[in-house]
Amino acid sequence: MRKPSQRGSLAVVLHAHLPWVLEEASLNANAPMSFEEAWLHEALWECYLPLAALLERVQSLREANPVVDGDERTPFLLLSLSPTLLAMLKSPLLGARFERYVQGVRAQLEQERSKGVFLSAVAAHEARLEASFTYWQKNHRDLLAVFLRLRDRGALELGTTAATHGFLPGLLTAAGARAQIRLGLRYFREVTGRHSSFFWLPECGYHPKLLPLLADSGASATILDTHALELGEPRPQHGSLQPVFADEPFAFFGRHRELCSAVWSREVGYPAAAVYRDFHARLSEGTPYELAFKPYAVTGQGVKLPYEAAVAEHRAARDAVDFLRRAAVVLEASEAPRPIATVAFDAELFGHWWWEGPQFLAALLENAARKDSAVGLDTPTSYLARDPQLALSLPASSTWGRGGFSEVWSHPLVSHALRLVHRAERMMLQVDAVVRDRPRTETQRRARLLAIRDLFLLQSSDLLFMLRTGQSHRFAAARVQLLAARLDQLFEVALRDREVAADRATVAALEPQIALFAELEEDAFADTFDPF
Repeated sequence: MRKPSQRGSLAVVLHAHLPWVLEEASLNANAPMSFEEAWLHEALWECYLPLAALLERVQSLREANPVVDGDERTPFLLLSLSPTLLAMLKSPLLGARFERYVQGVRAQLEQERSKGVFLSAVAAHEARLEASFTYWQKNHRDLLAVFLRLRDRGALELGTTAATHGFLPGLLTAAGARAQIRLGLRYFREVTGRHSSFFWLPECGYHPKLLPLLADSGASATILDTHALELGEPRPQHGSLQPVFADEPFAFFGRHRELCSAVWSREVGYPAAAVYRDFHARLSEGTPYELAFKPYAVTGQGVKLPYEAAVAEHRAARDAVDFLRRAAVVLEASEAPRPIATVAFDAELFGHWWWEGPQFLAALLENAARKDSAVGLDTPTSYLARDPQLALSLPASSTWGRGGFSEVWSHPLVSHALRLVHRAERMMLQVDAVVRDRPRTETQRRARLLAIRDLFLLQSSDLLFMLRTGQSHRFAAARVQLLAARLDQLFEVALRDREVAADRATVAALEPQIALFAELEEDAFADTFDPF
C-alpha cells in the first residue's frame, strides 16, 4: 500500500489479550458468570467483532478497485492475538455463554429504552450489539476463522505474544521467560497454521537479558515504548521513526509518543473530545449479565450532556483525517531514509474505552488506502521484508504504562505475588528435570503437565496489574493463592520417590474440564524449559 511518492509509512499495531477465564472445573453453560468472564463477552461485541467487520469492509473496497502502480497490498494493520485469547475464541462453551450474555444486555437496553430518556445512547448501544451479534452468527460463531480469512485475503497480519502474557523481565530465570515465548509461538502456530514473525512483548516489557531468547525464537520483530529506543546504546539517530537491530538479528520498532498520545490519552487525545461517549459516567455499575450503561457525552467538568451518537460518529471521521495529517507532518520532518511511524495500542481501546474507536479506525484505514493519501500503511514485518538498512543499537530496559520502567509490575504491592512466582519457577525447573530424567508414573507425568500450565497462569502480567492498580484486586489475590496452592500439590506428587494411593485422586481433582492449550500434545511441552 506504500506508494513511491510517499515520504514514509504508518504502522498500526493492535494487541488483543484477555486472561484465561475457563479454569474452574465446574464451569458449564449454566454456571454463574464471573465478572472476569464478562470481560471477554464485552470485548467481543464492543471491540473484536466490530474490528473484524470493519476490516472486511475496507478490504472489500480495496479488492473492488484496480491495483494502482506501487500499491503493494500491504495489510492494513497488524493484530497480535494472545494465546489465552486464541484458546478462548476456540471454546464452544464460551461461545454459548456469549449468546446468553447478549440476551442479558438486550434486556437491559430494552429496559433503558422504556424509560424514554437517553434514546440516542440506547440506540447506539443496540445498533452495535445487534450488528456484532449478527456478524457473529453469520460467521458461524467462529471469530478466529474470520481473522484467519482476513489474513489470507491480505487485510491484516497476525502476530502473538507470550503463552499467558507473562511479564518477561520479572521472571527469575531465562528458562522461565524462554518457556513463555516458546509455548506462545508454538500454540499460535498450532491453531493458526503459520509461524508468527512478530512477537509482542507483554506490557512492552524489555530487558537486555531477553535479546538472545527473542533472537532464537524465530520471530523477527517486536515493539517497545518510545524511550526504549531513545535511551538505547548508541542512541539511534532517528529516534522511534526507524527500527533498530541490536547485536542479534532481531528488530525493535518504537511507538511514536506524540501520535500514540493523540489516540491513547483521555486528557489530551481525541477521546477527550466533548462529543464522545464518556466511559466513566454511567448510570449504574451493572452486573456480569448486564451492560454498565454509559449514556453521557464527555462534555467536560460539571453537568454532563446526553450522548448524541451521530455527532460523535461525524467527529470520529474528522479525527481520523486529522490523525493522518499529523502522521504526514511527522514523517515529512524526519531525516530517516525510510521513516515509519509505529502506533501500538491495546485492541480493547477501540470500542470499550473509546466507544467511537471502531469508527475512527475504519475512517483511518479507508483514507490511508486512497490513491492520493500522503501516508501509506505498513506493518513491521512488511517493512523488514524490503531489507532496509538499519542502525545497530541496544534498547534500554523499559515498559509502557506508569513510569515506563516496570513500576506497575514490580511495585511493593505485588511483591508477595512475585515471590510466589519465583518460588514456583525454581520448583518447576526441579520437577522438570526429575520427571523427565528419571522413571516416573503416568500420574506424575500428568502432574508435571498440569504444573507447567498452572505456572504459566501464575506468571500472567494481568494478576500483577490488578494487584497494583486495585482493579479486580480480590479476583487477582484469590487467583494467585489458588494457583500457588495447586502448584504445591502438583510439585509434591511429581517429586515423590514413588506414587502413593492418594496421588491419582489429587491430580484428577486438579485437572480442569477445559485445559489451557489442550490442542497441544504432551510432546509440545517436553522441551519447554530447555536452553536449546
